[in-house]
Amino acid sequence: MEISEASDSKLIRKYQISDTVFATLLVAIALGGLIPRLVLGISYDIGYDNAWHIFIATQDRWELLLSEWRKVAHPPLYYLLLRYVARLGPANLIYRALSIIPGVATIYVIGKVADKLYERRSVALLAAGAYALSLSIIGLDIDVRAYPLALLFMVSGLYCFAGLVESCFGPGTARLAIAFGVLTSLAICSEYYAVFFLAACIGTLVALFFRLPEMRRPALNFCRRHPYAVGLAIGLPICMCVWLYSNHVQYQRRAENSVMQFYWSKGTSMLWFVSENLRSDLNYCSPIELSTAVAISLVCILLVAIVWRFVLLPATAGKSIVVFSILLILLLIISELIVLSLIRRYPFGGYARQQSILFPFFILTAFLLLDRVVGYLPAGWPRIGLSIAAVLAIAASFSSQWRKLPGGSQKIAAREYNAFRQKLPRQNVVYLDQFSLIPYYIHTRRWKWRFERHFREPDRLDEYETTSPSGEQVRVIRNTDRWNFDLLTPDFYVTLFRSLRDAHLDGANLFFLKQGPEVMDSATLRANERRIRELASNAGLRVEEVYYESRLACIAFKAK
Repeated sequence: MEISEASDSKLIRKYQISDTVFATLLVAIALGGLIPRLVLGISYDIGYDNAWHIFIATQDRWELLLSEWRKVAHPPLYYLLLRYVARLGPANLIYRALSIIPGVATIYVIGKVADKLYERRSVALLAAGAYALSLSIIGLDIDVRAYPLALLFMVSGLYCFAGLVESCFGPGTARLAIAFGVLTSLAICSEYYAVFFLAACIGTLVALFFRLPEMRRPALNFCRRHPYAVGLAIGLPICMCVWLYSNHVQYQRRAENSVMQFYWSKGTSMLWFVSENLRSDLNYCSPIELSTAVAISLVCILLVAIVWRFVLLPATAGKSIVVFSILLILLLIISELIVLSLIRRYPFGGYARQQSILFPFFILTAFLLLDRVVGYLPAGWPRIGLSIAAVLAIAASFSSQWRKLPGGSQKIAAREYNAFRQKLPRQNVVYLDQFSLIPYYIHTRRWKWRFERHFREPDRLDEYETTSPSGEQVRVIRNTDRWNFDLLTPDFYVTLFRSLRDAHLDGANLFFLKQGPEVMDSATLRANERRIRELASNAGLRVEEVYYESRLACIAFKAK
């Protein structure tokens, strides 16, 4: 009886908005979401981490790209694709295209997933519109990062998963299973957090298998008829995880200092940690600031809904099981993030990019509630009025957040780079540490960078020959052993002297940015400058010119 009612409801829904009209409106919403992404993509310059990704992807030798990739905590697919996209030119929008295009495509797929969940296609369009105009998601989509690409693959895999569950592994679903396996594998190859989605989907299938007797036999028959499809659906992503772990993840044991605040620390309240970070995650997608109590209440409602459907209501397949599956996947992912943050393996309540795996599920769940509320209202103006109120709320939230955005941005360290170019006598050699490399690269990424050689052990240094569009040539010496130089220790000058000698160079200009805030008074700056000259002289170097600030040092060195 319930299956019949669901089918009737589906027919009514499709009568109201046809497939063609629905698809056309979804495309229009996605293209509308493209506009703010293009505006911000043009207005804002490339950030530090974004430039680092470009630097990795545009290495002129494959072995260098792989060597650089192994040092970062991200899978390889995005860097391989960015390598080819970057060949189209050095414009910001070209670099961002690999995030903006998947981000816009995800808007469309969100609408398709919502269409499988909701009784009303008008609400599915609202969910796609909310995703398109979320400033947290727009900000993610203009980063030169892999998260939008991973989300596209993940949400597309979710669409296939929903189709499998809705049809109860019926005829013609082998392709959906294969597509799920391929898309999930691509998501994992884009960002590692897609593993949480895979684990949640497997957990949901196990729960459905034991809860629904009418799903067990079709599922077992499906496994017998299509073992290759099952292998690709589950085995392919798992094999991908094993390969990535053995070749990359196991070497990424060091936790980044920037996310330590999102790990639970012993001695603090575990309940407070979970509730506060849960609130932070929800606020990324909420049009209004949620309190901790409201955030906990929403998750409790989600938990009650899952228990109600799983334990108390009769076990029936169809649309209601798709809804249950999506809610359970969301709850499982939240649980995974909480557990991993407690054992200090992955942040919970961290930066938007790290928590973005939750964003599609938050929006789908919020509008699922709206869809159900609309169903309880009388037909006519009450339903229309609520839909209009939802549209106005989406527009008002977007407008309010848009007005708070800064008008644009300048290149990182623009003043410091200009000082470096203007204050020092021109030399064709620049010496950099790892941190200062990227600010320098940001201002020279339109130059052609050609790797020359690795030299000197145990102090590992890379030498690049860079050529500007006007033909100016500068040799860049990059010290890969030093993240940030300490200019007040003798070791720095000894290493610099040996590096110049081994490279057969008679001098170099140092471009140095100190990481982190530091303010020194004029007396300290003068004392440090005298110390720099003294240490350089002791190491066999002559300081020809110094421009020294609290966080900037531009120094011209010559070998004696």
